[in-house]
Amino acid sequence: MSTSPAVNISHVLPDVGSLLGGTEVAVLGSNFPQRSRCFFGSEAARITWLGESSLMCVSPLGRKPGPVRIIISADTERSDIRHDAAGSTFTYQDDLYKELWVVAFFS
Repeated sequence: MSTSPAVNISHVLPDVGSLLGGTEVAVLGSNFPQRSRCFFGSEAARITWLGESSLMCVSPLGRKPGPVRIIISADTERSDIRHDAAGSTFTYQDDLYKELWVVAFFS
């Protein structure tokens, strides 16, 4: 029985986004299976597989401001990826006040 090569995450761009979710995040690395799943911490994200070295994930609604790990798994398996690369986290920013101000000002 052969095993798949280990998934590696090298970059997460951008690595900061709104607590409200909806940020398109490029996840770059290697050995991403076509049936990958993407998680921001424990929350599943919408994902588009662009190839073995790139995925596009849309950040889900954040639970609280701060960093969460980006986790890529194959199929429905929910196991952490072990990697040493910098940039494997995404930081949610609490910009609700800013969003409300923009809505109030431009409405």
